[in-house]
Amino acid sequence: MKKVLIIKILIISLVLSICTCCFVACNKHEHTFSAWKFSNTHHWKEYLCDCGEVENCGEHILDSSGCCSVCGVPLVETDGVIYDVDTDLDCARVLGYVGNQDNIKIAETFENLPVSIIAENAFKNSNIKTILLPSSIKEIHLNAFANCDYLQYNENGGLKYLGNIENPYLAVMGVEDSGKPTYQIDRNAKVIYQGVFAGQSNLQNIEIPNSVEYIGDSAFQDCLSLESIILSESIKKINPYTFSGCGSLNNAKIPYSVVEIAKYAFLGCAFTSLNIGGQVKVIEAHAFKNCDFLERLIIGDSVEYIGDSAFRGCDKLLSVTLGIGVKKIGNYAFAYAWLIDEFIFTDNVGWYITDSVLAFNNSSGGIAIDLEKNNQSATLIKQTYMEYYWYKR
Repeated sequence: MKKVLIIKILIISLVLSICTCCFVACNKHEHTFSAWKFSNTHHWKEYLCDCGEVENCGEHILDSSGCCSVCGVPLVETDGVIYDVDTDLDCARVLGYVGNQDNIKIAETFENLPVSIIAENAFKNSNIKTILLPSSIKEIHLNAFANCDYLQYNENGGLKYLGNIENPYLAVMGVEDSGKPTYQIDRNAKVIYQGVFAGQSNLQNIEIPNSVEYIGDSAFQDCLSLESIILSESIKKINPYTFSGCGSLNNAKIPYSVVEIAKYAFLGCAFTSLNIGGQVKVIEAHAFKNCDFLERLIIGDSVEYIGDSAFRGCDKLLSVTLGIGVKKIGNYAFAYAWLIDEFIFTDNVGWYITDSVLAFNNSSGGIAIDLEKNNQSATLIKQTYMEYYWYKR
């Protein structure tokens, strides 16, 4: 009988040690708990009252919707998610959702391709509460989660994230604690959603970890106190309005990985000098418009295209050097930069101007311009022919 009693006591003790976090009271005080935490196999709640170690409450129980009936985490890919294939990027995209589940799990692959993009407006106005993104996600496009009023996030360091079981901090989606001068983005984050830090007038500096591959439109727009930014070496494009209106930003190294600088990306920033090189091929319209402190500009050999009004209104600009790769310059690209007295076309032979968009796009028509005399170049591009499209044959 003693052995049986001892065994029963041991079993009861073991059960209590395994399931402690499932009880809400002990003889000391009433416990407080976090929201559900989960792994691929178990769910649990963490103590918020320093009572002991976190322990598993139990294994997931699959219900008919593909979610755990206890904690609600989606365990299988959710029906109703619409995917398609992006042949240009060799990946799949999430286009939308037509189901009625609250808790969503996105597939890792579609037609043997990684699901890498959440497309524009994909979940806009949806009533979803939770979503598990696959680790393959690299981009979340404009308004993908706009007006998702019930969507729940993972909080870390004053920031709100979406993610998955392995990486709950995959995508920075918003600010939980606004008004801080600095934030630490989780080292596992891959995406910064649109407008996350927009209008954070107290933000002074932020380092973007190299894990980040995508920064959404207007992510740092109108951060008036932001003076410098360290960008991830994994970013390929600086999206529209990313740093627009950052009137104190005077130091932003453009990583070698960047291929394109989109429209209005650095509108009104405080750079005094810029050297745009690396792998940048495209500078889109208005990208550096009204950078009122910019004095010296070097555009490297990798750049092929400078869009309309890209440097318009940079009224302190004195010197510009164009690399040999530049083939097209949009109209008004350097308009009203009246102080330019040195404009160097590294490759100054074979340039044409036209007022026809069609001729510009086709690189045909227009009239030839003799740029071999560099001392005339500044006047030609900032004033005489500032309304024209320039292209090189």
